[in-house]
Amino acid sequence: MRQDEIRISQQAADVHALLGALRAAVEQLDGELPPEQLDAVHGLVEDVAEEAATPQPMRQRITRTLKGITAIAGATGQAGTAVIDAAQAIHRALGS
Repeated sequence: MRQDEIRISQQAADVHALLGALRAAVEQLDGELPPEQLDAVHGLVEDVAEEAATPQPMRQRITRTLKGITAIAGATGQAGTAVIDAAQAIHRALGS
């Protein structure tokens, strides 16, 4: 395995581990967001998960998706803090 492949594999593993925290945080937004916005956030989280599962995840795509998640969660005020923290942890794991 080449060094780049090892780094990408480790980043993907880190992201997958953090996705559970992000999903749990998003669940806490139930009742804080209108249903269509909550569905949108769930969809964005799944987009991150799907991209992270690819052999060579596109960091920029994941970063853009995380920005969308944090924008929606940020509109809830304090309730969105855990979502924002989890999204930022994924961003850091990507080395972005």
